[in-house]
Amino acid sequence: MYIIKNAIRNVWRSKGRSILMGIIVLVVAVAVCVSLTIRQAAKNAEETTRNGMSVTAQITADRSAVMEQNSSEDGTVDKSSFHDRMSGGLTIDELETYAKAESVKSFYYTETASVNGSDTLEPVSDSEETESGAQESAAAEDTASATAPAGASDGTEAAEGMERGGMQMGEKAAMMASTGEFSLVGYSSDEAMTAFVDGTNSVTEGSVFAEGGTEMECIISEELALYNSISVGDKITVVNPSLDTETYELSVVGIYSSSETSGNSFSMIDPANQILMSTAALDQIVADSAAAATTVTNAYSGQEESSELTAATAGTYVFDTVEDYEKFEDEAKNLGLDEMYTVSSSDYTNYTQSLVPLETLSRLAKYFLIVVLVIGAIILMVFNMFSTRERKYEIGVLTAIGMKKSKVAVQFMAEIFTITLMAVIIGGTVGSVVSVPIANSLLESQVAAQEEAAASTQKSFGRGVNGGTDGGTGGNMKGGMGMAAPGQQAADYVSEITSSVDIVMLLEVLGICILVSLIAGAVSVGTIMKYEPLTILAGRD
Repeated sequence: MYIIKNAIRNVWRSKGRSILMGIIVLVVAVAVCVSLTIRQAAKNAEETTRNGMSVTAQITADRSAVMEQNSSEDGTVDKSSFHDRMSGGLTIDELETYAKAESVKSFYYTETASVNGSDTLEPVSDSEETESGAQESAAAEDTASATAPAGASDGTEAAEGMERGGMQMGEKAAMMASTGEFSLVGYSSDEAMTAFVDGTNSVTEGSVFAEGGTEMECIISEELALYNSISVGDKITVVNPSLDTETYELSVVGIYSSSETSGNSFSMIDPANQILMSTAALDQIVADSAAAATTVTNAYSGQEESSELTAATAGTYVFDTVEDYEKFEDEAKNLGLDEMYTVSSSDYTNYTQSLVPLETLSRLAKYFLIVVLVIGAIILMVFNMFSTRERKYEIGVLTAIGMKKSKVAVQFMAEIFTITLMAVIIGGTVGSVVSVPIANSLLESQVAAQEEAAASTQKSFGRGVNGGTDGGTGGNMKGGMGMAAPGQQAADYVSEITSSVDIVMLLEVLGICILVSLIAGAVSVGTIMKYEPLTILAGRD
């Protein structure tokens, strides 16, 4: 008890030295508070994501794996086999088999077929596309009387195929002939209609077709309905692009509006020209088309092909947590999924991108914390070393009257501990107030740097970049819409944290500061143990 009382008296007696040491510890405490706040916010954001985010994922072909499987010993790729494997895809039965994995919460799928309209049904166009399209179709009939390969029924795939193959004008005309003016999009369930679930689309007249219904019912966009003067209850007729005599009559049971601008699509089929229906009804159309199919010769390839309509299938798996998503691929492999396929999730990828500024700042905070602790420890060590030398006579007197050197060392450490405790209390209070604003200011700079880098990349490609909008991400953070690099979607960056310093963090700050002070105080202990009392007293002037 005497040692503690004497330590407190000495702290009070040497105010200048105590204040200087306290300022050093206070600065370290505030720096530790800010660093721990940033790191804790990053950790909380990641945990919130992993525990609370519902993830959707798809199974897609791994092009590299397919190339490897279809390569000879000399490294040459069998292009015919490669294209067959890539265009084959998974069947509905296969997709549903993998949906039986324990990690899967639910599964839905969509099917898309390309069709033309009848004389009374024209596609929505921002220009004289209908007239030019008719001219291109006529030219296509002169150069190619048949369809393109079945795997290119989707407009986007056709466009990509033309770019990859470097087709000439006649070849492009043949491909255009096989790509219809409209897309029949079939949904396996209401859950599959994600644009309606999240509110992007909404029915303004009538209602959506029955879930899983086999009736030839559909819903169309307001733009398409207005463009062709179509009302709920009217009938529309679609035509097989490969066989003009093959037609299907659909009943319009609903008209919907969309908050997204249709004209912004990069697909060859404008979203306004999509006709939505159930997969059961679309499957019936595909089956009827297969039954009525004829064989024709493609003027471009010279191969005989079927005129039947084909539907491209896209399956989506829903998971409760990120952990379930991460387990799914292994489970799917165990259920027979070929190594040429891989599981991917745009949800998970986009959210991972959203954490990039915060994770970068967290790493910087870690390095900053290490630097502060090292510099703080060195300053305190030097400070304690000179302070101990100044009190050398006091040490000699105490040891001369019988106090053990260990007790003298304990007294010095008690003084350091007392100053540290008071500095941490003040520093913790200050840190609690300033840590979140400082962290948010630094995070804002990181987000701005990330967006500037993306904008610079877009500028290099000669593209304009639109500014972002704010949006919430939930939990203890807020987000702002970032800019996308080429080939990526814009990330909703975490741009603000709201978590504050709690009791656990204060204890961590106290523990770190005490540890630094003890390390620095070890210099005093080492110096005290070297001193001999008689030598000290004899050498005093």
